[in-house]
Amino acid sequence: MEVEWDDVEAAQKYVSEPGSYHSKCISNELKKGQGDWADQWELTWEVQAGPAKGQTFRDWMTLSQGALPRIKVLYSRVGLETTGKAKLSAADVVGKECYVLFEQGEKRIKDENGRWVGTGEWRLRVAFAGFRAIEDGPHTSISQGPPAGAGGPEPIAEDDVPF
Repeated sequence: MEVEWDDVEAAQKYVSEPGSYHSKCISNELKKGQGDWADQWELTWEVQAGPAKGQTFRDWMTLSQGALPRIKVLYSRVGLETTGKAKLSAADVVGKECYVLFEQGEKRIKDENGRWVGTGEWRLRVAFAGFRAIEDGPHTSISQGPPAGAGGPEPIAEDDVPF
């Protein structure tokens, strides 16, 4: 294999640390679902400030009834209307800015009998409702989620972990 190193992109082109990033949506493509899968938006964000400035990351939003609370949070945080009727378009959020919370996900691991046996780490991901308006400032901690009642999964209490 021959390589031209000048044509290989930098490894730090993509966000690789959890945190709250002042970001701008630079593209949003509609991806058609296959079979029973719903269509999705593939959003590409670019960090606008700080040490990660210029780095990018992607987020996917499923276009289904169950995903509407997440889409509504995003729309409200970037200053788009969230009352009355609307026709959603992938172009709506392109060029919009907000703080995006990037977190280390956790997955529960089950054994062959369906019992929880531990946890593992997923790759970094955008929190379910991890969007904050620019005027509200960044998330103050990585564990800071959406305001109460904003939707999204509830955190798991340490007492609920079976080991």
